[in-house]
Amino acid sequence: VIANPDAKRLYEELIQIRAYNKLIRPVKHNSERLTVYLGLRLTQLLDVDEKNQIMTTNVWLKQVRLCHGYSFV
Repeated sequence: VIANPDAKRLYEELIQIRAYNKLIRPVKHNSERLTVYLGLRLTQLLDVDEKNQIMTTNVWLKQVRLCHGYSFV
């Protein structure tokens, strides 16, 4: 697979060189509030069990948060 050299360089800069850890809260100070935006999209209704009131679905979950360490101008 031949990758775009610019995309490869960007990936290396953002992920590998800076050792980005998505488990660490992206705030400058521990007392800062972290806002996380959530979105839920129903993609498929698989089953409805009316007797037990259970609905089985497939969904897409979107989570967005701002990271102060990565900003683009």
